[in-house]
Amino acid sequence: MLTPSPSATRRALPSVDRLLRDAAVAPLLERYGRTLVLDALRAELDAARAAHEAVGAADLAARCTARLDALMQPSQRRVFNLTGTVLHTNLGRAPLPPEVVAAEAAALREATNL
Repeated sequence: MLTPSPSATRRALPSVDRLLRDAAVAPLLERYGRTLVLDALRAELDAARAAHEAVGAADLAARCTARLDALMQPSQRRVFNLTGTVLHTNLGRAPLPPEVVAAEAAALREATNL
């Protein structure tokens, strides 16, 4: 079985412009915006070129979805500070009482002065 040449594989890849107009990419544009989707598409096309893969628009859209979902995951997470509460670091912030959290949530629902 003959494998396609790298140049033939590159030619088989869809253009960025065609991908941006593809129905499989439309939900990504709506959800993440053009700039992030464009960056993800370019990165996935670069990866496909480097691997000499001929990938279609639907597969590229799926790869971009995975890339963007991973990118948009919140970076903050709960940790255990077993050294005690250290107020001068971001790791050990003192826990807020429930009343303060409720007051902050109420204030954040509307415009307030700082």
